Parts: sequence; C-alpha cells; structure tokens
Amino acid sequence: MVGEGRMKRLFWGFRLFLGAALLLLPGQVQAAVEIHPRLTVSEEYNDNIDLVEDKDEDDDDFITVISPGILVTYNSAYFVLNGDYSLVYRKYRDHTEEDETEFKDIQRGLVSGDILPNHDFSIHVSNEWSRVVIDERRPSSEENLSENRTTLSHFIVNPRYRFRRIPTYELAFDYLYENLRYDAPEGDDYQSHEAGVELTKSFGPRLSASLGYRFRAYLGDDELENPDYLRHDAFAGLRIQLGPDLTLSGRGGKAWLKYDYDETMEDREDRYDTLIWSAAAEYRLSGRFVALLEYSEDFTDSVDEGIVKDREGRLRLNYLGRFPVTLEGFHRRGEYQLTDREEKETGGLLTATVPVMNRLSLLLGGDYSYHEYEPEGEEVDEYGGRAALELTTRYLTVTLSYAYREWDSNLEGESYTNNIAFLSARLHY
Repeated sequence: MVGEGRMKRLFWGFRLFLGAALLLLPGQVQAAVEIHPRLTVSEEYNDNIDLVEDKDEDDDDFITVISPGILVTYNSAYFVLNGDYSLVYRKYRDHTEEDETEFKDIQRGLVSGDILPNHDFSIHVSNEWSRVVIDERRPSSEENLSENRTTLSHFIVNPRYRFRRIPTYELAFDYLYENLRYDAPEGDDYQSHEAGVELTKSFGPRLSASLGYRFRAYLGDDELENPDYLRHDAFAGLRIQLGPDLTLSGRGGKAWLKYDYDETMEDREDRYDTLIWSAAAEYRLSGRFVALLEYSEDFTDSVDEGIVKDREGRLRLNYLGRFPVTLEGFHRRGEYQLTDREEKETGGLLTATVPVMNRLSLLLGGDYSYHEYEPEGEEVDEYGGRAALELTTRYLTVTLSYAYREWDSNLEGESYTNNIAFLSARLHY
C-alpha cells in the first residue's frame, strides 16, 4: 500500500530537493530565474452540481473560487526548473458540504526539475496535481470538476544515462520510479519501479531506428483488489523525415504481464500479453498549419479497475494564424482485463479564437462523442459547447464564460444537462 505518510515525505522531499538545488548552483547563473505570481477570483453559477437527471432548484448553486498561483522557471547548464502551481479554493453558497478548502483537495499544477540537462547523465524529478475522472461510465464533464472526479498526485523520479561515444549510435539506460495517490478511497493508489535500455541508430538527419526492452514492477494498494504485477516490453522503433514538412514515426513490439494474486483471486487469469504499437504522421506547412494523425495499442492503468487494453486513434488539425482553430476527431476502445467491462468512444471537437478588437477575444468550442459501455448495454450521446469573452491587459485578464453539457443515456436515470456561467478576474505579473 502507498501510505499517506510516505506520500507526504515524498512531497516535502521533492520541495527540499528543488530548494537545495537552487541554493547550490553557481551564483553567476542566478539571473536565469523568472517568477510570475498570479491571483484568480471568480464567481460561478452551476445549475446541476451533482449531474442528476431530474434537477430542481436544490441542485444549483453559486460557487466562489479563489486561486493563488505562481509560475517559476530557472535555466542553467546544471539545473532546469519549471513550475506552474496553484491552490484552488472552492466555496459553495448553499451546498457547503461540497466545499474544497483542505490542502489535499486544492492543489493543481506541475513542478519539474532536471539536473544536468543535455548531459550524458541526467535526473528528472516531477510532481503533478490534477483532477481526474474516477469512473468513465458515470457522468462527468470538463466543466464540472467536482462530480465523479478526484485529485491525483503523480510523483516521478527518472535518472537516465546516454552512451554517445560511438558515432551514429546512442545507448540509453534509465530507471523510473512512480508514485500515484488518489484522494478518493476507490482510487487504486500504487507505486512502480521501471527500468529500460534502448539502442538508437541514426542513418542521417532524416532516418533513425531503435531497439529496446523495459521491465516494470507494479505495487498496488493492498486494501483494494489491486494486485501487484510484473511487466516486460520488447520493441523496435523507426522515425523518417520525408522532406521538411512531413515526419513519420512508429514503434511496435510485445508486452507480457503476470499478476501476483492472493488466495481470494486465484480463479482469475494471471497472465496477459498483447502486441503494443504506435504510429504517427505529422505534417507542418509554413508554420501555420499542423496536421497530426496517430494510433496506438497498449496496456494502461485505470483509476479503479486494474489494467486496460487501450486502442486509441486521433486526427488533429491546427491552424495557427490570426484566427487559431483546432479540429480533432478521435476513437478509443478500452477492454478491462480484471473485470467484465468494455468501453468505446468516438467523437470530435472544435475550438477557435476570434479576435474581436485590441486585447478582446471570443473563445468558442464545441464537442460531440458517442459512448458504448458493456456489459450494461449503455449508449450515450454527449454534447458540449462553450463560449467566452476574454479581455487581456498587461496585468489583468477578465473572462466571462458560459458552458453547456448534455449526457443523453439510453438507461433510465443516467441522463443530465448542465449549464455553467462564470465571471473571473486574474491578476498576474
């Protein structure tokens, strides 16, 4: 089990590590530090805070959000620090039991440090705090970060060594330690130890190939049915640049997993294997248009139901001109290995930024996805839309926004609609 005391020690150890690294660096690189504090205050109206089907006047509320934050960067030949960290206090006018004011609930952001970047031996350390969906089948939305969501703390230590003394060859060794802790009790807290080796051969500036092997020891939460497992991966990769605009890359191999069950789970299959592969094509035109097509198949870890065999593909089109536009289509199929569950999701999204006048922009977005959940036989049409006016000055950003979300299920009592409006002001330096 990943204990709370251990997680706290890791968190404070990470802070001490970053602080000590800054203090020990040579004085002549101190000027590389940039610090940008900020404070965001917003008032939100949510007409369905619990995402229920038959909402009434007791299901809406006004929510006050206060979020201090800081952006820190530090760059030198010995150490690189990138930190974007904030605390998000949420206070409900009527549903005070939903307040988020405790430290474990309000952290957001990513803080990472790299010791000896661009050297043969380097160390990467990071901690990310985010809100994630607990159960993919229960109602959730990007706009409502309370219902069916929990706070995840994801800690990483990753030392790496690259042997580059033979021309056109690179041999890389690395070790990766991960510690994941969910605030919700149903989340599968775990830690893992992973090591790998990869040999890369460069045939010129436009072609390279690689061979590799990875081993992972997954240590699950003993208080949940989240057993330990061992995983082995063997793979080969290829990257080709076809001209200045088009790049193709791919990786393929096989993964083997073996679970360590206790006596209560001996009736389950304990070995799994699958082909793992990914392919991507990226096209860039004149620095303004980017197209990305990618597909992958692999084992992943779910929040609360063990490993999932994921098949996922997406096509993303970005226009980066005066009116930035992103269009994306996606498909995902997930097969849970420890439980009788399968999920399919197909959909797309569109976002655009329209300059209205100097420093004033209109932000638009819409999405649609179709979900299938087995064995329940649930089918869901999900619709979303959002619009915002954003006024940006040197030290102040003011946003007026509205978002709509509809979850239309064929099962009784599982549908909902949600309207959210908010006004926010962010003071930044």
